Amino acid sequence: MSSLSAGKHTVKVNFTDGSAETTLTVAQKDTKDTGKTDVGKKPASKSAKTGDNSNLIAWFILLAASVCIVGSLRVIRRQRRR
Repeated sequence: MSSLSAGKHTVKVNFTDGSAETTLTVAQKDTKDTGKTDVGKKPASKSAKTGDNSNLIAWFILLAASVCIVGSLRVIRRQRRR
């Protein structure tokens, strides 16, 4: 769609049992000039944004708490068996 010029375009799709035709209207791209330029502005970070925004420390704390709970339960069960 980004390669189409602004205006009306007809699209026809052929099937084994017939065809369908429609008209698409592509609007002109809005180009507003805000007057602001980012000349000399450096990016905040050179590392790529991967989309992973999870807090790694929180996951390690949760892991440590889980290990402590499982360990405590094992100790309690061993003491009850004796």
